[in-house]
Amino acid sequence: MPPMPNRGPGGAVPRGGKNAVQHPWKVLGRLLAAILQRYKVHCLCVLVCIVGSTAANVAGNLFLKTLIDEIQSATGMAGRLG
Repeated sequence: MPPMPNRGPGGAVPRGGKNAVQHPWKVLGRLLAAILQRYKVHCLCVLVCIVGSTAANVAGNLFLKTLIDEIQSATGMAGRLG
């Protein structure tokens, strides 16, 4: 007896290619225009927060690098760790 295909309660699932969007940049532009029309200040705040978070992350990493380099040079381990 051959194995039965996996079918759900609705029968076989239709298979085929997805319908591609013809002009994705135009769709994105319309979507952003609709969002910015109502939430311009909110989007600006989110953008400022993203840039601030990135800057804080970079500053923290640079501070740690400087701190580790100073500790290594003070203890004479500059060439041994890496």
